[in-house]
Amino acid sequence: VKRRELPLVDDGDTRLRLWVPDPLRTRAGGQRIFFELRNKLGQLIRAENVVVTIQDPGGKATGVIARPRQNDPNQYGFRYDYKAPGTYHVRIFPPETASTFDVPLDVEAER
Repeated sequence: VKRRELPLVDDGDTRLRLWVPDPLRTRAGGQRIFFELRNKLGQLIRAENVVVTIQDPGGKATGVIARPRQNDPNQYGFRYDYKAPGTYHVRIFPPETASTFDVPLDVEAER
């Protein structure tokens, strides 16, 4: 699956790098999103899991757990079934920090 990196998000305390399928489309079985968290000094933030919520275009939020990837344990990954096209809000809650990231993702209809 081809992926694209979204622009770096930095709130002054924590940095987020996010990779999404390109293009991000509705698809049976869902799509995987990968991300990396670093502190303001550039050190990786490590945890067994990270809480993520996804709000669909209709406003319904679903919670998921992101876990370290087997291929790259410095990154976290989660799968979500984007059922309808539109803008989804992915909220990532890094551990041991007050930071919260809200990343809007535009999902296209499957062709």
